[in-house]
Amino acid sequence: MGLVQSSLDRNWAAADAEFKKARELEPGRVGITIGAARLATRLGRLSEGLELANRAYTQDPLGYAVGWLGHIQYLSGDLDAAQVSIRKEIELYPTQTGVHSQYAFVLLARGDPKAALSEFERESAPQFRDVGLPFALDALGRRSEADSAIALAEQKWGDGMAWNIACFYGSRNNSDQAFQWLERAYRQHDGGMNELKVEPMLRSLRHDPRYNAVLREMNLPESDVLHQ
Repeated sequence: MGLVQSSLDRNWAAADAEFKKARELEPGRVGITIGAARLATRLGRLSEGLELANRAYTQDPLGYAVGWLGHIQYLSGDLDAAQVSIRKEIELYPTQTGVHSQYAFVLLARGDPKAALSEFERESAPQFRDVGLPFALDALGRRSEADSAIALAEQKWGDGMAWNIACFYGSRNNSDQAFQWLERAYRQHDGGMNELKVEPMLRSLRHDPRYNAVLREMNLPESDVLHQ
């Protein structure tokens, strides 16, 4: 019920209550702990999300919890820890789709676009690879190549990767394009929209009045950035 309320209904308060009850019933179940960690993070409660993600990892250090731990560390800005966690994930699951793309974004955030480009090129899932490459090319100053790459990604994956494309334009500080793709992602019920409040690539949008408007559409708590 917590997953349904959060991922489908976007009823965050109800989801919070369901995950609290689920954790009371089965405190040792890693899937419940991860779900609670993801929800807390998406609502902007980053310290709680990190604490729960670390707890999930201790519950199952060889399972998929390490990937979620790395992701939440990345969203929280703990890039050193995120790099360690996601490298561990790659060691455990070297053929898993999305893992090299996940690592590439950490490398980008750490200021190493050359290494990030290499990781995007190693990504086995074509949609993650095609949408990821423009980020690295742009960070390397290869703007015309990035333009061509994002245009191709829009053509091939616009119906399934709108959130990721919005993040590209956010990282480029192109707010008009970013909001256009966010609206498309919202209409497509793209799961990435659940992380709207905490996605680092959209940091440049947080002072724009349209940002809080999209948060309201998602029933997410509004940002206080606009009121500072």
